[in-house]
Amino acid sequence: KGLSVKTAIDKSTDGLGDALKTLGLWDGEVNQFFFIFFSKIFPIYFFYLSACKLKGDLNFASCFDAAETAEAEWSGEAPNGDGSYTLTSMFDTLRSAADSATSRSASVSVLTNGISCHWFTATPNASESVFKPFVFAPNPKISPLTKVPPDNTQTLLHKLHAQRKPNAVEDLKALEAACVEELNAYLAEHPTADEELDELMKDCVEAEVKFYR
Repeated sequence: KGLSVKTAIDKSTDGLGDALKTLGLWDGEVNQFFFIFFSKIFPIYFFYLSACKLKGDLNFASCFDAAETAEAEWSGEAPNGDGSYTLTSMFDTLRSAADSATSRSASVSVLTNGISCHWFTATPNASESVFKPFVFAPNPKISPLTKVPPDNTQTLLHKLHAQRKPNAVEDLKALEAACVEELNAYLAEHPTADEELDELMKDCVEAEVKFYR
């Protein structure tokens, strides 16, 4: 089953309702603001970076400057609710907030009413990694490079990334930017995922390791 955004809400970030009322997206009466905001207004960029923390206690309201007393502080460009904060903006935020002393990967999910796309580093430390796209296509295939062998504790991608040449990641970031542009153009023209996207992430991972060998 695909992701379905409905109206029932069991939990929400503190200040979410007030933030949406401030933005004029909810009248405070009808319990449909979640559906309307997340499905109809613009794509939402969710992030996961368990070890690379943003400064302060991040909450949805402060992301949109809706709470004057918010203590959260973004690293780099902050979203302001006008749609100018893009997928690559989130990449930059996670990279600038990354702590080189940690060893966690990062991911960003773009959830839309079309084809949702999920971007993973699959390697430690966002500041030293590139993001690769994954789509729930009809028969998605994952590269063996991102699977942990039975006799090991890390993937081959992880190992090769650790042994990379000094300039490899910077070169790869140019390919990442091109990938974002090309994939966004493709998704804009295709309402549903087809078999052409089955090996999307697999191809990106295998292209990445060529820069590490």
